Amino acid sequence: MTNQELGKRLKAARQEKNVTQEEMAKACGVSKNHLSVIERGLNTCSSHMLITYAETLHISLDALTGIDETTKGILPELGDTLRQLSPQDQKKVLDVIKIIFS
Repeated sequence: MTNQELGKRLKAARQEKNVTQEEMAKACGVSKNHLSVIERGLNTCSSHMLITYAETLHISLDALTGIDETTKGILPELGDTLRQLSPQDQKKVLDVIKIIFS
């Protein structure tokens, strides 16, 4: 997930819960300007801040980051399969995935 995608998800979740940037910034221990930069995807979000964000909004990290149960079940299997491939074949798989989803 890119910084921009995560930022959009963070902002949407905050707005859905009717929490202001000021309130969220205070809960996360950052300035409103810093929070704004993260929500616009111009900077990364620390894991600590991500956890605080989820706790403040009373939602799971999975919900906040867009990971669903289906994806969680697929990822370990996909990882196991990819590890069995040569580095060259892993690159080919990645290239195909990028083509399909771009």
